[in-house]
Amino acid sequence: MKYKKYNALIGLVLIALLIVHLWYEVWSYKAFYYNPLVTKVLGYGFAVCVGIHALLSICALVHHDSRQLRMYAAYNVRTIVQRLSVAGLLILFPLHIKTGDWITGHKVSPAGFTGLMILQVLFWLMVYLHVTTSFTRALITLGLLENRSVQKIIDTAAAVLLAVFLIYAGIVIIQTQMFLYTRGG
Repeated sequence: MKYKKYNALIGLVLIALLIVHLWYEVWSYKAFYYNPLVTKVLGYGFAVCVGIHALLSICALVHHDSRQLRMYAAYNVRTIVQRLSVAGLLILFPLHIKTGDWITGHKVSPAGFTGLMILQVLFWLMVYLHVTTSFTRALITLGLLENRSVQKIIDTAAAVLLAVFLIYAGIVIIQTQMFLYTRGG
């Protein structure tokens, strides 16, 4: 249980870092401002926390009977979505990191650019699914939430707020990346 509590805490820290990351990216794209130091500090800080989160998740799985997931799949749709979204994130994360470099360096064809934009949207969808299936679970694990009706309200509010934020960020980022791609060498 210790792993789950630490992991829940790191998960909440990651959600806060995600909000900071998105806010900074939107602001920097809108202002056409790039500070490599801030970008690297945010990126590496986020990556370190993701690594810790992943290791704690593995430890929690090893110490937990995963047969329950198979036996009660209908009751664990949320857990299945949570784990599938992690698989998607692991596959798409390296592309997410390199997309900006490839676009600004014009290292992709127009078809490659379109493919990268589609993969970015899929990456953001995986982030959305993982955060919305994990947020209240972290609160429950830490003993900060016990009421199921309150959980549903928080789940709905978090899902709507994150969707709005990700859609807005996606629009700003894709429009700016399109501009950068079509205006360069």
